[in-house]
Amino acid sequence: LLLRSREQARVALLTPSGLMVISPPRRPHAPLPTLSPALAGLIGMTAGLLLALAVVLLLHQLDDTIRRLDDLQAALDIPALAALAALDGESPAQRVVMLHAPLSPAAEGYRVLRTNLQFLDVDRDHKVITITSSLAGEGKSTTACNLAIALAQTGTRVVLVEGDLRRPRVSEYLSIEKSVGLTTVLVGRVNLDSALQQAGTPGLDVL
Repeated sequence: LLLRSREQARVALLTPSGLMVISPPRRPHAPLPTLSPALAGLIGMTAGLLLALAVVLLLHQLDDTIRRLDDLQAALDIPALAALAALDGESPAQRVVMLHAPLSPAAEGYRVLRTNLQFLDVDRDHKVITITSSLAGEGKSTTACNLAIALAQTGTRVVLVEGDLRRPRVSEYLSIEKSVGLTTVLVGRVNLDSALQQAGTPGLDVL
């Protein structure tokens, strides 16, 4: 209660309830203005659309998921050598698309990778290419097999060495004997020449 003067305050204190009427309420001459249902619905729909658009734009700005090759290059600030198709649904042998589907877009991706690797540093003759990944099942064996075949198809002598001793898969992909490999050479059970196996592609040997 806002008292207009000290006298009103004094009188209010003397009353039993401590309250007094300063001015009576005034009756409005007309009802308060209201919006029509159609206009209210239009305003609500517009406000909802603007709010949804703002949320979408905010989520887009905060989203740092890498979905495309451009996203990867922008995040790492380095060029990508190739974009390779995921072959998770295929059997181990069918993942070697350089042999089973050489004209497919997936095989073309490995040819692009081969070409870009060859011209990556033309002043140096690269003899060893290491393929690895941060987690299991990301496609390093598939990439190694297809890239080795793609390199051998250019007439280059290639030796594919599988160094994954926990989950070796190259023997399944290339249908070769798996009882002899890198470990048997390292422990001295067989020599390197005896352990190398032909993989069905001229110029490609596998350990």
